[in-house]
Amino acid sequence: MDLRRAHMAFDTGALSPGNPVPLYGKVEFRFESPQRLHAGEPADPLATEAVDWKDEFDGIPVRTLITSALSRNEYDSAVVTATCHIQADGSLLCRDFKVALTSAATLDDDLRTRFEYQARDRLRYRRAASLLRNGDPSTGRWVSVELPIRLLRLRGP
Repeated sequence: MDLRRAHMAFDTGALSPGNPVPLYGKVEFRFESPQRLHAGEPADPLATEAVDWKDEFDGIPVRTLITSALSRNEYDSAVVTATCHIQADGSLLCRDFKVALTSAATLDDDLRTRFEYQARDRLRYRRAASLLRNGDPSTGRWVSVELPIRLLRLRGP
């Protein structure tokens, strides 16, 4: 190990933004085994109720719907489930989407894709609090989510 390099410091106040001298740093983090959370495959995901959700719909534009106009349209409905990894900022990284229809429609690839995209869009705005309801940290945990979704039925030409 080069001790001189390990203790070197730069005073960046004297450098101008156009200075061609590159400044690189290498930061290494080491965690003991009990401090590590496995972020690979989901193992025993938590139930949605175990997670304390915060600002779940913060920033989503609220759309008002006129119920009389909706009564003329037909909808397909389904429950979409996914397994999501809680990131450091509380956001979710989701996978393993499954669609279970609750309407009388036929589930083809196009309809399945529409439901999955709608679920991904809704989960983008969901945030977990830094602690679970039991007080444990939420970051790095897997959670199973279940979303009931209703989509406007597309009519053919």
